[in-house]
Amino acid sequence: MPVVLAGWVLRVPILAHESDRTPGLANRISMRFLSTYCTSFPSADSFPKNFRHVHTGSPLRAEIENGDVARGKEVLSYVDKKPILVVTGGSLGSKIINQNVRAVLDELLLSFNVLHVCGQGNLMPISKNGYKQIEYVSENWGHILAAADLVITRAGANALFELLAIRKVCIFIPLSKKVSRGDQIDNSHYVIENNFGKVLFEDSLTSESLLEAISSTYRARELFSQSLENFRPLDASTIIYDEILDLVAR
Repeated sequence: MPVVLAGWVLRVPILAHESDRTPGLANRISMRFLSTYCTSFPSADSFPKNFRHVHTGSPLRAEIENGDVARGKEVLSYVDKKPILVVTGGSLGSKIINQNVRAVLDELLLSFNVLHVCGQGNLMPISKNGYKQIEYVSENWGHILAAADLVITRAGANALFELLAIRKVCIFIPLSKKVSRGDQIDNSHYVIENNFGKVLFEDSLTSESLLEAISSTYRARELFSQSLENFRPLDASTIIYDEILDLVAR
C-alpha cells in the first residue's frame, strides 16, 4: 500500500499482480489507484473500467520447469524402486501435515519412498528405510519434483501453478480459515473444478483421511494426469514485462 500510494501521488503508473484466485485486502484497496491489474487465475469477476485487467498466469521459476527426473532420483538416492512421495508444508513447514504423515509413516513406507520437507526446527529422530526428512530444500528442488510420483503440498498460488505447469499429480491441503483469509481454499477450488488433483481440507485432515487420500490419488493418477494435460501455463514473466513496457510507453 505505501508503494501504491506513493506512485499515485507522484503520478507514476502502477501495475499490480494478484497471485491468488481472490484478491487480498491490500490489492482490493489498491485497485482504485491501478493502471494495470494482472492475475494468475482466470477470473470471471467484473473489474472497474478505470484500469486494464490482464490474465497473465503466474511467473514460473526456471529451475522448476527444467527439472530432470534422472537427476532427481540421483539426488534422492533411494535404494529401491518404490514410487517417490514428496511431502512439503510450505517454506515454514506444517505441524499438522508433519504429525499426520509421521502417524502413518510405516504404512506409507510399504508402498513409497518418502521425502519429507518438514520445515525449520521440525526434524524428528526417525530412522527408517525409505524415509528422508529435511528442513528445507535449497538446491535441486526442480529435479526432486520431477522425480516425484506424488506430491503433498499446501495450495499457495506460486507452488500450485508450478506443480500444475510440470503436470505433477498432487494432494493439496490448503491452509484453513482459522489461520488465513481462506485464499488457499479459494485456490484449491480451481484444482477441484478442473480435476487437476486431490484436495484434502485441513478441517477434515486426520491420519486416516490422509492415508486414504494418498492411496486413492495414486490409484487415480492416470486420470489426474490426463486432466493436467489440459493445463496450459502462460508465459507470465513475458506478459507482465510487456505490460510494464506498455505502461512506460503511454
